[in-house]
Amino acid sequence: MTQSQQQIIDSIKLEFEKINSKKHYGGNLIDIDGILGDIEKDKNTLKEIQLNNEYQTKILNQRILDDADILNEDLKKIGLIASSGTYGFNRLSIKDEKNNTGIDIDYDMSSSYKQLINGYGYTFYTGFRCLSSYIANPNRKREYKDLQEVASSPEFKAAIRILYESSLKK
Repeated sequence: MTQSQQQIIDSIKLEFEKINSKKHYGGNLIDIDGILGDIEKDKNTLKEIQLNNEYQTKILNQRILDDADILNEDLKKIGLIASSGTYGFNRLSIKDEKNNTGIDIDYDMSSSYKQLINGYGYTFYTGFRCLSSYIANPNRKREYKDLQEVASSPEFKAAIRILYESSLKK
């Protein structure tokens, strides 16, 4: 066999290997491989969003528990308790030992919106943004940068006083 014949055979073998290794879904009108690639990208992006959001939520929940511990050092002296909220995520609640009324402080997350190729979008948490509460005004939330700012606000001090005094009456 000549070198030219061997090159032709090798070339034919290579073309058959390409044909056999390529997924074939019918005609050439639809880029099925591209669609499947986009679906795979969406699945990967969604998984990344879910893992990130779980991680950011765990960090925030730990912050709430840590802040509750800090507050409880002072609150236990007057019979009040701070704990992670029961009516929703990302909330610290301060109550007396006898009832469920009290002060709620929300821990708000920063987020962005990620649009997937399929047109659906998902919230992507980027971390802690601020604390917020209705203690200053029942019709409007006020934002605070941290627990120190909340605890030093006149509204918070007044709310603690009212909660403490109401617990004495029961």
